[in-house]
Amino acid sequence: MMVSITDINHEQRVGWSHKGENMGAYTEKDYEAEDWLIEENWKEENLQGQVGWSSALGNPTNKPDLSKPEVVIGPDHIEFVKRNESLHKQEGEDVEGEGILTYGYGARDVLGKFDISDLNSAEYQAWSDSTLTSNLHDSFRIARQSFSNNYSGAPLNDAGYTTDYTTFDSLPYDAKMILTDFAFQGIDLRSYPNMVTALRDGDWDTVAKEYKRTLRGKELTKRNLDTYNTYIKHHVRGEGSSELNNIKSDNSVFDTMVKSTKDLFGF
Repeated sequence: MMVSITDINHEQRVGWSHKGENMGAYTEKDYEAEDWLIEENWKEENLQGQVGWSSALGNPTNKPDLSKPEVVIGPDHIEFVKRNESLHKQEGEDVEGEGILTYGYGARDVLGKFDISDLNSAEYQAWSDSTLTSNLHDSFRIARQSFSNNYSGAPLNDAGYTTDYTTFDSLPYDAKMILTDFAFQGIDLRSYPNMVTALRDGDWDTVAKEYKRTLRGKELTKRNLDTYNTYIKHHVRGEGSSELNNIKSDNSVFDTMVKSTKDLFGF
């Protein structure tokens, strides 16, 4: 029997396998708040319904509607997260060294409420997969709201948030997945203003300079490289070139060769 989704607390539902360096500290009261709101400027308790947020955890059957066009998490991104998070042991792992066990693909049992000891290996894999999918859809909505509040230019209502998601919804898929992955790691998008602004403006050369994440002062080398190769590389001028080298595109190199030949032979 699968574990009830109602046991997954706020942090676990959004997949905070790592803490963003610029995130504020959350108390147990924050995690248990019925409204499950993330952004510091979200005030009203009924905001979930107003912004199309996924259900409160009291109703495990009321999951995000995957058919809605604004929620787009492709199987490629699920595999991206899986290969970067890896499947944690069923007995849990204290990844952060804080005495909080992590299960599945980055689900931290902050409140100690996971009850998965009776699952067999197949059930644990299924639980991990379903929890990851739920977390990613929540992370998508977090990214969508945070981006729209802070980078879209849309007016905010009296409660301090917007329901105009036009700019975010018009972003290319790769941009949405980058923002979703940042939210999945609990990273406040406002701590990467240059990258987010560049994603909004389609300035992928700047994105390639600003996307790298760190944890406690150390670069997340594997995830950064995979992010670049999966979502950024093919957008950058000089597609296929190393991010560390300013190599010209094939067309530019060819044009230079043609010009040199013309200069040599005088035509």
